[in-house]
Amino acid sequence: MFDNKAINEISAGARLLHARLAKVSIGEVVTYEELSKAANVNVLTHRWLLMTARNLARRQQSMIFSPVLGVGLKRLDDVGIAQDVRRDRKAIHKKTVRSLRKVECVQDLAAMPAKERTDLLVTASCLGAIAHASHGGTMKKLEGKVQNATKQLPVSETLAAIG
Repeated sequence: MFDNKAINEISAGARLLHARLAKVSIGEVVTYEELSKAANVNVLTHRWLLMTARNLARRQQSMIFSPVLGVGLKRLDDVGIAQDVRRDRKAIHKKTVRSLRKVECVQDLAAMPAKERTDLLVTASCLGAIAHASHGGTMKKLEGKVQNATKQLPVSETLAAIG
């Protein structure tokens, strides 16, 4: 199954998993055991195959799956997708804040080589903006702007709204 293949080729195992995921109905749970049988490989020890298959299902069929701990994958409905995205936003916020705390630990910024100092400050500035934009209080500011919307705000409008 794991033949020599070009980097941009999808492995047979991932294609088999994708084919199985493409048949899952909204709200249905497909077990890791079923997926392992479909691909003829243990998906718990070959997780990259499952990630590739999930990414294909997202890109090609607009299907989102979420792990059910110790059981398998559940295909999410629209409300489930919204909840999953909200969890992602919270996780991104926490990760961003932790990274900014690392920046605070730099002992002598002035002594750093110019390129590394610039890279650090650019990254920290971007992370600061992300931390601000992803904060729960900022989300409240956006609620009024999107309450009756049918799609996300353009970036320029979002930035103007969160100030």
